[in-house]
Amino acid sequence: MNLAARHLEEKEQVQPKRSSRVQKSAYSEGLPQRRITKGEKILWFGAGMLIVALTLIIVSYQARLFFLNGSIQNLQDKVAGQAKINQQLKVEQTNLSSPERIMKYAKEKLGLNLNIKNVKVISDR
Repeated sequence: MNLAARHLEEKEQVQPKRSSRVQKSAYSEGLPQRRITKGEKILWFGAGMLIVALTLIIVSYQARLFFLNGSIQNLQDKVAGQAKINQQLKVEQTNLSSPERIMKYAKEKLGLNLNIKNVKVISDR
């Protein structure tokens, strides 16, 4: 083959490559590229900050609720303990204020005797 034919063949091989490049650029020009505007960036940033703020608020309320529940449980335990002590004191009061015990104490410790003639009954009515 002579030099002119070889040169012509090379041009034919180069031409289809160029036409494919032209097709790609035509394809890319047909679809506009999506760009994020400044307003959209501000909106997305604001939405993200709002989500972060709401998350922090929810977490802080949950933590506060957890600690308050612990405090309530402690107070309920104290109330239950005090109620038990109060019940024991009522039983002790009932035992100490029984008439038999008072009579026994009056006779043994104070030397008093019961004189039924001197007993006066006071009614609540």
